Amino acid sequence: MNNEDKISDFENTESSIEVASSVEESSDAVSIDDSTGAKRKKRIVVIISILLLVIIAIGCIVVIVNNRGISSKGKSDDNILFKNGLLAVCSNEKWGYIDNTNSYVINPQFDRAYSFSDNGLARVMMGEKYGYVDNSGKYVINPQFDTAGDFGENGFACVGILQEKGKYSWDNKYKYGYIDETGKYVINPQFDQASSFEDGLACVGIEDEEDYYKYGYIDQNGKYIINPQFDMAFDFTDGYAQVAVIKEKGENSWDDKYLYGFIDKTGSYVINLIFDRAYDFSDNGLALILIDEKYGYIDKTGAYAINPQFDTAEEFKNGLACVGTIKGKGEYSWENTYTYGFIDENGNYVINPQFDIAHSFADNGLALVKQGENYGYINKTGAYEINPQFYEALDFAGDLAITGTKNKRGDVSYGFIDSKGSYVINPQFDRCCSFSNDGYALFKQEEQCRAIDKSGKIIINPVYSDIYSEYYYLY
Repeated sequence: MNNEDKISDFENTESSIEVASSVEESSDAVSIDDSTGAKRKKRIVVIISILLLVIIAIGCIVVIVNNRGISSKGKSDDNILFKNGLLAVCSNEKWGYIDNTNSYVINPQFDRAYSFSDNGLARVMMGEKYGYVDNSGKYVINPQFDTAGDFGENGFACVGILQEKGKYSWDNKYKYGYIDETGKYVINPQFDQASSFEDGLACVGIEDEEDYYKYGYIDQNGKYIINPQFDMAFDFTDGYAQVAVIKEKGENSWDDKYLYGFIDKTGSYVINLIFDRAYDFSDNGLALILIDEKYGYIDKTGAYAINPQFDTAEEFKNGLACVGTIKGKGEYSWENTYTYGFIDENGNYVINPQFDIAHSFADNGLALVKQGENYGYINKTGAYEINPQFYEALDFAGDLAITGTKNKRGDVSYGFIDSKGSYVINPQFDRCCSFSNDGYALFKQEEQCRAIDKSGKIIINPVYSDIYSEYYYLY
C-alpha cells in the first residue's frame, strides 16, 4: 500500500499499488455509476492526470480497470480474459473477437468492442452508437445508444441517450434507463446518473439546480425504494450501502467535504453520518473509516472495534490490515511519506511499522513491501520469504507475481516469479498484466499487445494494437 491509496479517494483500494492505478478512458465509461455527479467528474480528471504522470514516470506495468464509478468490487472468479471463450482485439483500428487459438471468430469490423457478458452478449460501438452482438457477431440489439454498459446480474443493461453535448465528453449529459436482452426498455430513460443493479437495487441520480446530484435507489421495476437524497452513494453489498452528504462546500467541487454513514435497504441509517470517509465492510465484519484525519475500524453496529489512531490504513485482508504512521509531510498529501506495519483484528501490531511501502497480504500469505530501494515479500511473522531485490513489483495474484528489473540503460523489463522468488517467466516484457483466472496474461512489447499462458508460451500472435478486458488494460 502507498500514500496514493487514501488521497485519491478511489473506491477500489485493492488496485492502488506503487506501479499501477485504476483509470479508464472517460469516453468509454458509461457515466453510469459516477457516484459523485458531474462536478466531481472534474475532480476525477485532475486525479487521473496526476496518476497518469506517475504511471508515465514509473513505466506502468498494468492498470486494473474497474468500470464502475460507484463503489463496486468485482468478484475474483469473474476475472476471465476469454469471456464466453472470446477476447476483443483491435487490428488496423477495427475491433473483432478471437478465441484462445488466436483465430478470429468475429472478424474486425467494430469501432470499439468489449467483453462478453454471462448472457452471451457483448457491447460494441459503431460510429458513435452502441449495440450488442452475440458470439457469432450478429447484432441482437442494433447500435442505437449514445452510451451503454454491460448486461448485469438481472439481465438488464444500463444505457444512455444524449441530451446535451458538453465541451468535453465527460461534460455530456444523458438520460439513463435499462434494457433487457432483446433491447426493449424495461425502465425508460429518466435518470441523470445510473449504475448497474447490485444486490437487487440500482443507484440512480437526479441533477439539482446547482449542477450537483441527489442519489437514491430503484428496484427492477424502476420504482424508488429509497428516494434521491444523498450527495454521494454506493452500491449495496450484503445489505449495506455507504452514503454521504456534503457538510461543507469548497471553492471547487473537489474541495467539498462529506460525512459518511451506512444505510440498509429501507433507506434507514444503520450507522449515522459521522465519518469523513468510510469503506466497505471486510469479510471479518470490520469497515475502515476516517475521522479527524485518523483511520480506525468499526463493526456493523457502528461501534469502534479499533479506535482511530493511524495516519493511513488499508482494509482488512486475510486477517491483517496494513497501517501507516506519517514520517514526513510533503507540500501535498500525496507527497507524504509513511512507515508501515500490520495489525490484527484487535488493533495490536503483529508486524511493527518498519516498511517504506507495504501492501495487504495476498491469498498465498505473502505481502509486498519495500525497504530502501527494492521490493521484497514477507510472511505474516514479518520475516522475508523473498528478499528485497526487485526494482518494481506487484502483489501476488494466484501463485505468481510480476516483478521488474532495471538494466544498465535504465529500461525496466517485467517477468513473473513464484512464491519462492524464482523466475517462472524471465523478465522480458515492456508491460504486462497479472494472470487471469483462465490462465492468461496480457503483455505489451514495442507498443503491440499479445498474451501468454503460464508456461510463457505466446498464445496471441500476431500482435494487436489493443486488447480489451474489463479487468486489465495495458498503456
